[in-house]
Amino acid sequence: MFSYVVANDYGFAPNPYGGVLTLATCKPVIRRTARVGDIIVGLGSKRTVGNDKLVYAGIISEIVTMKEYGESERFANKRPENMKSGDCIYYWDESGINLRPNPIHSNSDIATDTNGKNVLVCEEFWYFGSRAIEIPPTILDFVKVIRGHRKIQEGDNASALQSYLYNFKIGIDGEPFHSIKKEKRHCGTKTIKNNCAR
Repeated sequence: MFSYVVANDYGFAPNPYGGVLTLATCKPVIRRTARVGDIIVGLGSKRTVGNDKLVYAGIISEIVTMKEYGESERFANKRPENMKSGDCIYYWDESGINLRPNPIHSNSDIATDTNGKNVLVCEEFWYFGSRAIEIPPTILDFVKVIRGHRKIQEGDNASALQSYLYNFKIGIDGEPFHSIKKEKRHCGTKTIKNNCAR
């Protein structure tokens, strides 16, 4: 189980659209080390929805490589040409890695993003976005994180968190805190100031 602060919420990292929640960019250590069945918890910050609020949570149902994610037709709906906040922004060819034009990440993000190696897929997820909810103190005690991320031991903590989450409807229950201007699309030049959480 992992928790971290969602520094920017464009519906991109994580991306809750297209039937599954995906974490395909940012947080390379989590994406590289998480396992199927792990729970990911994204918390709010003072500059967004407020400290320690629950922006989203997801139970990892599948892990695919970034290359597979970029090539697979299963995830074509998450490409930025098909979805405003599409996170399927990388693909590989004989020249190596390529970045699809998108409004959020640029060439300067490639090293961090690809260091994560994997894309985490959650069929069961709770995305609150701008409607992030307060977390009970008993749960907050073990998911609270100041910077970076926190790896939480399973057992009673995971059971308590899951029991809490199942009080809510699975799926999307809010819009992203930040908005994307669709016309601002780029490949190599930033259009959005990005404080991508490492």
